[in-house]
Amino acid sequence: MFGQLIGSLLPYDPTGNLSFSGWLQRLDNYCVMNGIHPEPVDQRGQVVQILQNARRMLFIQYIGDRAFEEIRRTVRPYQPHQRSIPVICDIVRQAFEPPRLVKATRMKFSSLVQRDGQSAQSFCNALQVAAENCDFGAAYSMNLKNRLIAGVRCDRIRETLLIQAKTFDYTGALFLSLNAARQQSLALARAAHINVARQPAK
Repeated sequence: MFGQLIGSLLPYDPTGNLSFSGWLQRLDNYCVMNGIHPEPVDQRGQVVQILQNARRMLFIQYIGDRAFEEIRRTVRPYQPHQRSIPVICDIVRQAFEPPRLVKATRMKFSSLVQRDGQSAQSFCNALQVAAENCDFGAAYSMNLKNRLIAGVRCDRIRETLLIQAKTFDYTGALFLSLNAARQQSLALARAAHINVARQPAK
C-alpha cells in the first residue's frame, strides 16, 4: 500500500509533551508530503466506510502501543482498521486527553499579548500552542490571525497588519518581516546616536 515514504513520523505518546491535536497535525503534514489522501466522504461530509484506506492504515500504524490497545478494546468486535479516523480519534481523546474547559482556554487565548522583550517568533509560537486547546475548528486560522493583530505591541506594525492581513500564515510572516525591519531600524538609530555622542565638541 505504501511506497518509499518521505520524512519520518513519531508514534503518538500520551505521556509526551505533544498533544494529540498536535500529533494529528503532524500526521496530516506527513500524509500531504507523501501524497496520502484523506478518507473519502459523501455529499453530507460523512466518512465513507471502506475496509482499506491508506491514511487510516498509516494512522493505526503510528498511533502508538497504548492508544492502539485502547482502540482495539473499544471497537470490538470490529478491527481498528474497520472504524473511521474520526471515530478512532474520539476514542483516543476520551482515553488520554483530560477534559478541558473550552471557555476558560479561549479566555486565556484571547488575553495573550506580546510581552515586553518577547520576540515576534516567540509570540507567534505561543499563540499556536494556546490555540490547540480552544477547539476553534474551521475558525482556527482566523482566530489566530485576529489574536496576533490584537496582541502586537507596536501600534505601527498593528496598523499595517490590519490593512494587509489575509490568512494567519501570511499575517504571521508579514509580522516577522515588519518586526525584523523595525529592529534593524532601531539598531541603526542607536548606532548613529552613539557616533554623534562620541564626536568631539567644536
